Amino acid sequence: MLFNSWLFIFAFLPVVLTGYFVLGRRSNVAAVIWLALASLAFYSFSNWQFVLLLLASIAFNYGTGYLLIERKLNAPMRLAVLTAGVAGDLLVLGVFKYAGFVALKLFNSYVIPDIPDGFMLLMGISNGVYLSAKFVPD
Repeated sequence: MLFNSWLFIFAFLPVVLTGYFVLGRRSNVAAVIWLALASLAFYSFSNWQFVLLLLASIAFNYGTGYLLIERKLNAPMRLAVLTAGVAGDLLVLGVFKYAGFVALKLFNSYVIPDIPDGFMLLMGISNGVYLSAKFVPD
């Protein structure tokens, strides 16, 4: 489901907003939980197989934030935790965004250099717009 689809505009968005404002009158925590569940539902419409990866990423970032905010760490430990958190997020992003492209480039260049193959390159970090392009090895 895309943000500009009719399903999102006339079904998903009104249900989420109505639930948010109704629950927000009773409890701010309930409204935040509702939005978190709606976000997971929206993400699962695109690719439900990666919801566990999203939950693991949320848990990892929560743990990193907990260590940075709640624990009384000295400056070098705080820097180490921050570096590990940013590096972990960039590693996951790099693997899921570029691993297929790099593997295909290496495969085309060294195994079968005369056969061009198509690849799908994800444009942007969090959108679902794909660019289909032909890759011709050097």
